[in-house]
Amino acid sequence: MRNCQKPFTLAFSGLSVGIHHFSYDLENAFFENIEYSEIQSGQVHIELTLEKSERMMLLGFTMNGHIDLQCDRCLKDLPYLLDLKETVVVKFTSHEETEMDEDNLWYVSDKTTQIDLSSYFYETLVVQRPLQIFCPLDKNGKSICDPQMLKRLQVEDTLADLKLEENLEDPRWSALKNFNKEV
Repeated sequence: MRNCQKPFTLAFSGLSVGIHHFSYDLENAFFENIEYSEIQSGQVHIELTLEKSERMMLLGFTMNGHIDLQCDRCLKDLPYLLDLKETVVVKFTSHEETEMDEDNLWYVSDKTTQIDLSSYFYETLVVQRPLQIFCPLDKNGKSICDPQMLKRLQVEDTLADLKLEENLEDPRWSALKNFNKEV
């Protein structure tokens, strides 16, 4: 098992044909260095199995750990547990300009000696993030959301409803309603 010298970089140029193992650890500093990160913090251990051949590589990722997200209702920090496996095929090409064309199929130049995996790691974790995150329910079926925040939300909703009612009763709106009838 090899730990990489540069964090999140896979240096493959000197590797022989066959199977190789690498490990990476994503910690809070990883997420803090990403501008406008949807993930605030977490700890994820990644095991990478690289199967190298002459013209391609097969990368097998196993990611275990957690990322810290916020409840969409009360903003309470919640750990989201991860246990996933991903596979990526890397094909070598003689073209100078290469792109990561598809999610699990990458093309890299024959002259490339290493791949920075940090954006792949982050994007994979963001895709795993649920669309809506809420605090779990307790044994009685009630949400464990922050009660003070819920009270504040109820007050804000009540104020918004009052403003909406005021707008509906505004005489300017009544005059505009009659405008269509006059024309």
